[in-house]
Amino acid sequence: MREQVSIAMLNDEVTPMEFVVEILQQVFDYDRKTATRIMLDIHRRGGAIVARASPQKGDELVDSVTSRGKKSGHPLTCKIADAKESEEYALKYV
Repeated sequence: MREQVSIAMLNDEVTPMEFVVEILQQVFDYDRKTATRIMLDIHRRGGAIVARASPQKGDELVDSVTSRGKKSGHPLTCKIADAKESEEYALKYV
């Protein structure tokens, strides 16, 4: 079985919450209710693991989120989580 990576989305004080919900829906295919719960967890906890994927797909997802944020003028941070972040930000959604 191929190794999977955890994808973390981190909170910032600039990116609108609604934009984060839209990204979670568009990039990660969450329904609105789940995307809103994840966004609130990101806001409250400082970040959340929003997906698990193969390393290649993980890089594609991170690039998609980052480029959409930049295009919209938001500093939204999405990254491949290290082991500590994977444990710290683990959620029941993924």
